[in-house]
Amino acid sequence: MNNQRSDIAKFFDDFNIVATKDFQFYKKGNHIVVVSGDPDIEGFFRAYAKAGYISDRQSKVELNINGHSLLINDEMTDDGTLAKINAMMQDYRILPAPGKILHSMGGGKYKLGYSLGAKSHLGTWIF
Repeated sequence: MNNQRSDIAKFFDDFNIVATKDFQFYKKGNHIVVVSGDPDIEGFFRAYAKAGYISDRQSKVELNINGHSLLINDEMTDDGTLAKINAMMQDYRILPAPGKILHSMGGGKYKLGYSLGAKSHLGTWIF
């Protein structure tokens, strides 16, 4: 157990993820993705608008993320769009984890995380 802890501590040191920083991780099978820092939701939507996916970053849009598939406003994307948006999400420290939603509600309001029904959300809100 101590060897595993020291391996993990070394990994964090190698990639400048210190104990006082926030980080998120996603594990599937034998793969683990670690992202340090908070997600930059506003930066993502600036880039998303600049790439032409929405008219401006104030537009309303909901992305339902599954890592290997992506629904934008309840429409399935093609593989090329999926790859571009997954890469864009990672550039802005947003992990494309299954079940996660990324929602621009318009007017500079955003949420990222998991919806637990019409009135519940687990994750990040920006108003």
